[in-house]
Amino acid sequence: MATNNQLLLDAIIKQEMEGHAENISLNDFFKFYSALQILKEKALSYDEINEGITERNNDGGVDSIYLFVNGKLVKEADLANICKTNIDIEFVLIQSKYENAFLEEPLRKSSRLCRNLLDLNFNYESDAGQYNEQVLSAFELFKNAYVGLITKKPKLRVNVYYASKSVEINPNVEKQAASLEGDISAKLPGSEAKVHFLCAEKLVKMAQEKPTNVSYLKKTEAPLSTSDQVFMALTNLSDCFDRATREDE
Repeated sequence: MATNNQLLLDAIIKQEMEGHAENISLNDFFKFYSALQILKEKALSYDEINEGITERNNDGGVDSIYLFVNGKLVKEADLANICKTNIDIEFVLIQSKYENAFLEEPLRKSSRLCRNLLDLNFNYESDAGQYNEQVLSAFELFKNAYVGLITKKPKLRVNVYYASKSVEINPNVEKQAASLEGDISAKLPGSEAKVHFLCAEKLVKMAQEKPTNVSYLKKTEAPLSTSDQVFMALTNLSDCFDRATREDE
């Protein structure tokens, strides 16, 4: 029988999904929603959250990947503009499973992924068949940022988040999480590696905190500009008015 927190989380997810502009599956929306909650303090845009969500095929078991340097989301074009002092690098891997339990297998997959791609000798082309391009690009971006800033003695944190509707953590799952932390630390000596479990209770509490003010507008045509500084697109005036006058925003 479902617990109150699981029932509340189901209601939250379904209600939030109703206001979502894109027509996606419940599982895919949970990936977006959990990443939005986890990264709430980063104040990322809808597009930035969505860009970090990996493709399903050959994703190595990770549903979302984000790289931050000094709290700023890093993309390939941003590397040259990074401040070179007091460097704090945070590599975020998120697993979002709309299931009632935390399982060992997703953590095993993440361990294999990290053992392979956190090896600084990994070759993008040779691993192309094992992992999809988005995952490989994300890890290559991390490698380039970390190696490129290594003489600045950066603080390095690798945070792995596992979100599900579970109400408890099995001891075997906790052991697998510890193994994943060990695999990361072995590849990146001096780093801080941590696996965070987000159960139904935690996700409900996060949802009840001050919400991130993000509204979703449907585009009527392809964007006119999607540069880092400017985003221009066309939308319906009625949609803008509806969002501006909603009492819950």
